[in-house]
Amino acid sequence: MTRSAEFPHPVNPEPPPRQRRIPLRKAAIHAFVFFHLAAVISWSFSSTRSDSATGRAVRAKLSFYMLPTLFSQQWDMFTNPPVSNNYLEAEVTFADGGHATWPFPRLDEGGYFQRYCNERYRKWATERVLEGGKPVPLVAQAAARYAARQVERPGKLAGKVELIRYRSQIPPPRRGQMRPYAEAPRNWERQFLYACEFDSAGQMTRAWAATQPAATRPASTQSASTQPAVADDAADAEPRLGGGGER
Repeated sequence: MTRSAEFPHPVNPEPPPRQRRIPLRKAAIHAFVFFHLAAVISWSFSSTRSDSATGRAVRAKLSFYMLPTLFSQQWDMFTNPPVSNNYLEAEVTFADGGHATWPFPRLDEGGYFQRYCNERYRKWATERVLEGGKPVPLVAQAAARYAARQVERPGKLAGKVELIRYRSQIPPPRRGQMRPYAEAPRNWERQFLYACEFDSAGQMTRAWAATQPAATRPASTQSASTQPAVADDAADAEPRLGGGGER
């Protein structure tokens, strides 16, 4: 279609110059991303256990954001890999002199799905009851009360609970001498960690912890899976979840 002089081609107006101002919302998003990255990096490279005052100050300033949002993490999980297998047991002495043993959940005796679901129990028993190689009194006391509730029954209350850790050293890797993965450790060391006593009302009367966690003595080569969970006259009793007093 041709156009005559009476109908010239339309002239397109020039677009207005682009405004280079960043919108307020976009600037806020950029600022938040920058703050988040800076907070995560600063938190990852600092530690509350460090002797550095700067590291402790960084943790104190950023805890308001990192802890409630669950972005907190500790990269020291990649340092000092474990050199031993560990599991925890509670040896309960009843008021009438009877005895019972209650093992805390062990992942090496379950399948992959059970390990995935119960990993927190292993971490609690091996890393939270102890801190810096020494028992944490508040956590250890709660563990002792919980173990007592598992074996108590009406008229047969716990008078004393001892927390015992069994430890088996992992040998360094050597060609032709590595233990098969499916083979259970053979030599276990018995370590006393914590003990507490209760009165007839369930109130704790005395508690004491190991002064030197490294003090060990050889234990039976049997694993907890081959040892009875409840011994003596408590073996024929049905464990109950409730205990006496405040346990």
